[in-house]
Amino acid sequence: MSVCMLSPTSALGSVSGLLQVISLLGLVLLLLKAVQLYLCRQWLLKPLHQFPSPPSHWLYGHKQEFQDDSELQALLKRVEKYLSACVRWL
Repeated sequence: MSVCMLSPTSALGSVSGLLQVISLLGLVLLLLKAVQLYLCRQWLLKPLHQFPSPPSHWLYGHKQEFQDDSELQALLKRVEKYLSACVRWL
């Protein structure tokens, strides 16, 4: 690879250099959109953090607590522990 191939003017002049610039721009835009969605999700979840609830898994939520046949018993225990309201992530 010669030094002239690394210069910015020749990189934009070829098709492969243009594709690299477009893919880099797309990757940056994708990263910005991911950050925007994360911040929006945090803003939407902020009011729900005021409600007491047992800890949940980041992916499964509270689904593992209610997988067996005694879902009603687990739900009744949760109602006794958290009287007013409780967040349940599915």
